[in-house]
Amino acid sequence: MGKYSIGIFDLDGTLTDPGAGIVSTIRSVIAELGGKAPRAEELKWCVGPPLREIFTRLLATAGREEQEGRAELAEAAGKKGGAELEGERGLEDTARTEETAESGRRDGLVVPAGKEERAKPQGTGGSAEMGGEGDSGQGQGKDELAAVAKTGESTAAGERDVVGRAEVVEKKERAESEGRGGWGAAAGTDESKAPSVGEAVGRASALYLQGYAESGAAESVAYQGVKQMLTELRKVARLFVVTSKNTATAERILGMCALKRYFEEVIGNGRLNDKSDMVRDLIDRERIERATAAMVGDREFDIRAGKNNGIFSIGVTYGYGSLAELEAAGADRLCESPAGSHGCS
Repeated sequence: MGKYSIGIFDLDGTLTDPGAGIVSTIRSVIAELGGKAPRAEELKWCVGPPLREIFTRLLATAGREEQEGRAELAEAAGKKGGAELEGERGLEDTARTEETAESGRRDGLVVPAGKEERAKPQGTGGSAEMGGEGDSGQGQGKDELAAVAKTGESTAAGERDVVGRAEVVEKKERAESEGRGGWGAAAGTDESKAPSVGEAVGRASALYLQGYAESGAAESVAYQGVKQMLTELRKVARLFVVTSKNTATAERILGMCALKRYFEEVIGNGRLNDKSDMVRDLIDRERIERATAAMVGDREFDIRAGKNNGIFSIGVTYGYGSLAELEAAGADRLCESPAGSHGCS
């Protein structure tokens, strides 16, 4: 930090590595709320952002994936239903044809093979004129039966198509409706209605804080070289921590990692939640001259907190933020190790 006499440090990803505890706690919360927890490597981005932002994004992603999955199932069910309808239609047509043929045999309109002589009508005089009239009557009867059968088939097919389409639409609408809430639907306290996004995020955040305090925080470890860096800096500068964690948890972690003694004050979320506002409040309370202060962190939130308050910003690349993220946020300097943070200016 060179010429700067005030050092403001982020905690997670800058002084300590909290990844294992944060990720395991988030996965436990999602599982407790009835969701399918993402793989650990998919949750690395959760180190750094405020809790409400983390769970808002996770809830949105889960709801979208569940809705898409249910829609796909509904579409597949619709296709299967259509195939089944076609099969049923074929069976019905076959049955109807057989029934018509049987009716014709009973009425003497259809002559079974090999029985032509017995099926012919026997007139009193056996004249050819009577035989001709019989043939004409048989042909007319066949035509009428075919017309009736065709009309019935068309009507039944149309009705089946309408019913089939209605069933598919109903399945899709039900799938979309059920998929809106994601695992957050289990986060409500009122069983008569699904919780709002705010209620679901609040419930998830509360469960996270409880779980992290009980076990997750204990998994944090100090980065190699941090103690040596702080020892040197403490000789020439006043040091502070500003973190998105609540103050009690942050102080506990610093104590477990033997880092708390290096800092005059630890500022966690509480009265203020936005990191820029927290840094501004610290500057105002301590009457810090901006030209003498530097902000050190591994995520865009830390760099923005420094830039928004007109102080020098140092991005560390050994944490959870990417080089591209820090550069895009406008970091004034980039350091690859805790030792480098001491020399960057």
